[in-house]
Amino acid sequence: MDIQLLEQNRINILNKLLNSRKILVIASKPIDKDSICTALSIDWFVRKIGNNLIDTDIVVFSNMPFEVSFVPNVDKVKQFYIREIDFNKYDCIILVDGNSWKQFFTIHPERYLSNIEKSKLINIDHHFEGEIEKYIYDSFVRVEDVCTAKVFYDYFISKSNLQLDIEVAEYLFSAVIGDTGNFRHGIKQDTFKFAQMLVDVGINVSKLTYSPIQRISIDIMFWMYKNTIFVDEIKCMIFKLDNKLRQEATIVFGKSWEFDNYDFWYKLYFGGNILNYPYFLKFSEDEISKKRVRISWRRSNWNADVNIMEVLKSCGFVVGGHINAGGGYVENISIDEAIESFITKMKVQEQSRLKQ
Repeated sequence: MDIQLLEQNRINILNKLLNSRKILVIASKPIDKDSICTALSIDWFVRKIGNNLIDTDIVVFSNMPFEVSFVPNVDKVKQFYIREIDFNKYDCIILVDGNSWKQFFTIHPERYLSNIEKSKLINIDHHFEGEIEKYIYDSFVRVEDVCTAKVFYDYFISKSNLQLDIEVAEYLFSAVIGDTGNFRHGIKQDTFKFAQMLVDVGINVSKLTYSPIQRISIDIMFWMYKNTIFVDEIKCMIFKLDNKLRQEATIVFGKSWEFDNYDFWYKLYFGGNILNYPYFLKFSEDEISKKRVRISWRRSNWNADVNIMEVLKSCGFVVGGHINAGGGYVENISIDEAIESFITKMKVQEQSRLKQ
């Protein structure tokens, strides 16, 4: 992103915040520590710069996964149905940690955007360029960094000369460990320097890195492993969630299993982490339409030379996120056709790589 545009946008956003009395912060889907902790950091920031005269509501429009339940002050984040929100009563609406409208306004964002004043929207993000910044070109700050919380720190908190306290330092540190999997992936050149600065504020590292796992998550991990296909030729782990397997899981784990971020721990511990299999992909058949397939992936930080995102794009997928972790979807194709297309194109990429 152009440095001059970035600075001008930062100023535009800061002015909007200072001239607001009621702000809505929406954390992106899928909900994770970065989206939640960036939202909490924004709440802390506007309280400081507004002398507690600015009222902030933090909302999510999906289930809060178990792994965010230990985030400090997470009870400030409220879960709503999107139809329950009156967007007109807010002076600013801040979209956190996402570059696509669907991450905030359901799969039909046009139903809500048409009723929101464009000048109210702000976007803070750390992913690749997306559709949101093309719409609000003067009210977004996007930098490809370790997490969105650090982007917010670099361009707002640090430039406002505010003194960090333990409250916000805990938010920022939690976001970093969330998006890096406790410093296992996605590390940037200054990530450890940033983390050390937060440790020096006096945070309790042991508390913030505590990530207990529910027994049902362990059961689901073993079930997923049992149903994972290992494709040796392309060094890939592939988990195919068609409707038949989905029904099997519902019988075993209950109706809500798929809405509780069930694959988080599997992707964290196994995705891209098994020797000689640096790529993990989960293909999910849509429950209603068998011609719509969702995808999520993990790629090892080390010994993984193929850009999964580009391969998926060549297969017709609309994708977003990062090179090593992301998701997307494809229309008008069955799950078996999607997997076959991906494997075929991955073989071409792998053969091309070996010839170099």
